This record gives sequence, structure tokens and C-alpha cells, in this order.
Amino acid sequence: MVNNLSLSTSWHYGLFETGSKLVAKTIELGFSKLEINFKIKEYIFEGIKREWKEGSIIVSSLHNICPVTEKMEKAEDYISLFSLSASDEDLRKETVKLSERTLINAAELEAKAVIFHLGEIEKYNIRQKEKEYRRGFKGKAEIPLDIDDFFKEIYKIREKYKAEYIDNIRRSLDYLVPVAEKLKIIIGIENRYYLSQIPQFEEIDFFLNEYDSDYVGFWYDIGHAFNLSNLGYWDYLEYFRFYADKLIGMHIHDCIGISDHLSPGMGNVDFDAIEQLLPDNIIKVLELKPSIKENEILEGVRRLKETGII
Repeated sequence: MVNNLSLSTSWHYGLFETGSKLVAKTIELGFSKLEINFKIKEYIFEGIKREWKEGSIIVSSLHNICPVTEKMEKAEDYISLFSLSASDEDLRKETVKLSERTLINAAELEAKAVIFHLGEIEKYNIRQKEKEYRRGFKGKAEIPLDIDDFFKEIYKIREKYKAEYIDNIRRSLDYLVPVAEKLKIIIGIENRYYLSQIPQFEEIDFFLNEYDSDYVGFWYDIGHAFNLSNLGYWDYLEYFRFYADKLIGMHIHDCIGISDHLSPGMGNVDFDAIEQLLPDNIIKVLELKPSIKENEILEGVRRLKETGII
């Protein structure tokens, strides 16, 4: 049984119709811990909760917003719509209340942390434009050489308009950080996949200084950092050199080009280098996409043991 690595329900998504079956498969694969991610439906969540009450599984962390609501599911892109940075004030406040609910759920499950996506720049719909542009080379090992102009324009727009969205995030965290402190749940601020999202490298430092609390820390996502590193933005190992003292947890997955959520060993991430920089006593979560096969999960765990990450 793997005791120092959680399996994210990102892998289970759509594969199991009950929480009990989800937990049973997790245990069968050799994991004693779960991270419950933001795609989990209410009834699956309640099933996992029952298994937790019976002592079948440990919940290390939750990924905000968790569980997903019916209203969120009906939205076309609820991950972007329900955002702590939303310019729609009613929607931002609703997201804050849902995030508070996630923190309460985490406390009830005796989890240690909740991972937060802070937001994105909405102007000119740049995240959707970036997503569509990336489709042309997602899944390929080689990044095209002619991408610089597009991403420079995306970066120019995000830098010009980001202040408004960072201010919205601050108003959201001003409410949520005291809630986390009261519940003794750590908010993990995660680095993002798209250049148009918040926070990127330097902004992590801003938020960690703004909310200097034992219950706010940095959550490192390997694949997110590696894909942006491949696009020419911020070396993925630099996050450890700058933020190791604030690192509370890590989403572990491999990446080829900009395609992430692969099992360790399936891509080009240097896990040996990461092991050399990794601080002790952080939460480690294997965050894979549902198409990863069971034998690939087991091989990924073996690779992480080989490097000393677990």
C-alpha cells in the first residue's frame, strides 16, 4: 500500500457510478489516500464520505470547488465561469460561498488542504483563444517555432488588464483566508496551465506575501509548470528554488510538450531533478487523466519510488 501518495479523482472521472466503487478501485491500485477534485458530483462525494467514515480511505485534500453543483454542471465552462476573479460581482460572491463550502467539507473529512484556482483574465476571451490555438500542437513532442507572436500578444493583454482581476481575487481571499484559518485548512494556491490564467510565476510571490498565514501556501502542479516552460515561460524547476519554503503540496504528472496528466515515466519531466529540490513533508498527489491505464498508474508509482519522490 502506498501511504505517502494520494490518487486524485481526476483519474476516476466518469469511470465509476458510486463513491464506494471509486474508493474500492483506489485501494485495489494500492493507494490509501484520495484527493477529491472539482469534477466530482454530489452523490459520488457523499459515497466517498461514507467510505471515509467507515475508515476505508484517507482524504488528503480537496480541489476547489468540491463537489460540483447541478448549476455548475449546466454551465458551458463552469471552471472559468465560477471564478474567484469573476468580474460579475454576483458570480464572484457565489464562487466565494461555494469555496467556503469546500473548506468546510475538507474540515469534515479531516483533509489538510484545499487547492485553489485563483482566476483568469476575461478580456477578449483570451483563455478560449489560447485553448483553441494550443489544439494545433497538443499531443506533439515538438513545439512549433512560430508561436512566439501569438503568446506575446496573450501575455501583453493579461499584463495590461490583470490588475482588475487580481483585485477581485483579493476581495475573495480576504473573506476565505480567515475561514481557512478558523477551520485549520490550508489554502494551496496553484500555478496554472494557461498563460491567461492567474497566478503565474511572479504573482505567486505577491499572493503569498499578501496572505502571510500558516494556512496559505503554494501548491505546485508539475504539468502546468512544464507545459509553460516548454512554451518559453519560466523554467519548471525554478518554482522550487523560489517557493520551496512555502510549498505545501504537489500535483504529480508527466508531460509531453503541452500535453499533461500523464503517468510519471510517460513524458519528459525530469523527476530525478525534482526529487533533488523537493522539500520534506508536503502532500503528494498523483493527478492523471481518465485515459491512463491501470498498469501505467502502477508503473508511474514505481518510477516515483525509483526517484525517491515517494
